[in-house]
Amino acid sequence: MTGLEDFEVAQGMISGAVHIPMGDLHARLHELDPTVPVVAVCRSGNRSATVADALNQAGFTASTMTGGIIAWQRAGLPTI
Repeated sequence: MTGLEDFEVAQGMISGAVHIPMGDLHARLHELDPTVPVVAVCRSGNRSATVADALNQAGFTASTMTGGIIAWQRAGLPTI
């Protein structure tokens, strides 16, 4: 899933990711399957750590992607 804000999604998002802005997380938890581990992604990896903590407190298994979408793109990996 992403912790990307709408303006950041316009700069690129990982294919297949569920876009849930950080501010919408609690209202949209029902969109996530609690039996599937979640990797939270934001632009640089800072907000996604907060999102992962919130998900873990809500009973999910969550982690954050170090370096965020910036690191993903620098590695030459595809975005949509």
